[in-house]
Amino acid sequence: MAKKKNMKKDTMIRNFILIAATLCLVGFLYYRFHSPFFSTYHSYVDADVILDPGHGGYDSGSTYNGILEKDVVLELSLDIGEELEANGIKVAYTRMSDDVSWSDVVQEDLQARVDISNHSSAKAYVSIHTNASESKQGKGFEIWSYTRYAENKALAKAIKNEVLDTDMVIDRGIKNASSLGLYVLKYNDKPSVLVEAGFLESDHDRMYLMNPRKRKQLAKAIAQGIIDYLQNNEESK
Repeated sequence: MAKKKNMKKDTMIRNFILIAATLCLVGFLYYRFHSPFFSTYHSYVDADVILDPGHGGYDSGSTYNGILEKDVVLELSLDIGEELEANGIKVAYTRMSDDVSWSDVVQEDLQARVDISNHSSAKAYVSIHTNASESKQGKGFEIWSYTRYAENKALAKAIKNEVLDTDMVIDRGIKNASSLGLYVLKYNDKPSVLVEAGFLESDHDRMYLMNPRKRKQLAKAIAQGIIDYLQNNEESK
């Protein structure tokens, strides 16, 4: 009798363990495929630099009199990429058109961009944006980075130095991204910066953002800053 009770008890324990393990597996799989903290971008990207034109698709970004940030930064990013490739730098983009492959959930959008960078051979990630202010009187060029990391700071400085040599921009400096917790920088494994190339609301900034010749000049400077960083980083190894 005691033996039968022990067998029944053992069976109950095994069933409990089996049920618990099944629930854990189901929970893990759900979290794995629904959480933005797990990779949604699985293909390995062979590139030296990841360029991330901000926003796109469902997300216009900042706007001014019908001008959309997503359009401006895409053109600028493509110009930067063209200049980098002309110098033998392999470039990959998070997007090359207004079509985006990710969902319209903001966190999943941001994570998809980070995944592309983290699943790559890139030595630098540069996100391109334009700025906006509540007063509608903002102007100038700034770079955001987690400056406590030496490589991030070096990348930001290299870009800034080249851009200031153009004499086009009003310098707003290098900003510490830890004050904002910028997602695409915070969760990025690569040396990374976010460039705010200017304010769409500023007559001064639109002069170089919207003029193709001036925009290409700015793009060349940003690209040269990236090249300077890559070369200096390689020499220091």
